Amino acid sequence: MKFYALLLTLSAVHAAVNTAGDDFPLFEINLDLPPRQRFKQVATHFRSDIITTVDTLMEEFSDLVKPALAFFDMTSWVWRFT
Repeated sequence: MKFYALLLTLSAVHAAVNTAGDDFPLFEINLDLPPRQRFKQVATHFRSDIITTVDTLMEEFSDLVKPALAFFDMTSWVWRFT
């Protein structure tokens, strides 16, 4: 969940920088909703910025991401025993 919050924050900052001078949008976060639905409106609004941010991070850290993904693929069987 922290990773998704970080992505939303980075994407929001990216969007704010790219739209300097515009009003930053306000959102109502309903904490009574299930966790996966609380930020749906925010994520939908910043969807293209989130995609751009993830693509940039994947490009910048590709040397680290590929071995990490390979490691998790090789060890994913462990999660079935917890």
